[in-house]
Amino acid sequence: MSHIPSDLVEECFGAQHKLEELASTNHEITRLLKAYETIGETLEHPECLFSSIDLKRERVWLRNRICQIVEVA
Repeated sequence: MSHIPSDLVEECFGAQHKLEELASTNHEITRLLKAYETIGETLEHPECLFSSIDLKRERVWLRNRICQIVEVA
């Protein structure tokens, strides 16, 4: 994962370096970051077939989980 979304960095208290380090070594973080990014890209398309409310909820859950892992690491 080469790009950490800036909104995620802000939510994780500016821990970009820690996020990047974890993304290269922690499989769970890598999967969560990819899902977070994919949902973000999907939400950018108004023709999205999925409920944007559900996707936003899922993205918040992912963000919270990622920040939780960063805090503990």
